[in-house]
Amino acid sequence: MSREKARRGFTLIELAIVLVILGLLLGMGVGLVRMLTKRNKIMEAREKIREAREVVNAAIDALIGHAMSRGCLVLKDNDPLQGFFSGTQFYQNAGIPRIKDSWGKFLYYIVAPEIAQGGKGGQCSSNKDICSQDGTSLILKVCKDAKCSSWDEEYHDIAFVIVSGGPNYNIQISPYNPILVYMPGIAVDGFKEDGNATGGFDDIVKWVTLNELKVKIGCQYLRKTLPKILPPRTFPKKLPIEKVKPIEKRD
Repeated sequence: MSREKARRGFTLIELAIVLVILGLLLGMGVGLVRMLTKRNKIMEAREKIREAREVVNAAIDALIGHAMSRGCLVLKDNDPLQGFFSGTQFYQNAGIPRIKDSWGKFLYYIVAPEIAQGGKGGQCSSNKDICSQDGTSLILKVCKDAKCSSWDEEYHDIAFVIVSGGPNYNIQISPYNPILVYMPGIAVDGFKEDGNATGGFDDIVKWVTLNELKVKIGCQYLRKTLPKILPPRTFPKKLPIEKVKPIEKRD
């Protein structure tokens, strides 16, 4: 009997050890699965951000190509100077390949009134011609705080802006002139028409200035104003020559 009890006790101890080892392995496995799941989510989020940037860049390239062939930028559905890429006529006119970002939200478009005109085809009127403009009224600031009491950069003569709402599916810029863009992570919601934003600023915003647009569409530079003429200056009749060395003749 004593041998059987000893065998049973030894077997139970072995079983307990095995269970402990299995528990440890299972715990490690669950932790590893969680870590890998978190890593995959991070990689997926980064991939979506990268894709959204490509979508924004493609929209910019399409608008530049449209401006090159037409002479001015397209208006959102022939009227507003800003709005979502939701109008079929609008994005077809501009030749934009994708009008939604990685999260399925329409891109947002802001354009300077001086260089935008409605209509699908044909050249723009002379007063809207990009190459003949000296500047635009659009200003953009990159703000350091939610109230934009200070800003990192200020850009003038903006031609157009493209915005993706980012991972939180909410546009947070202030789209009114001056356009306010914020440093990443700032808790702000400057775009009330898009619902309440959650989390810090994560919009993907890209803009093109008038000079950049002129270069890209091949505007020929022509100075419209003459350079400033300096007033006449008088010089002494005799120049001091005592410190001037004579020219030596060489053979």
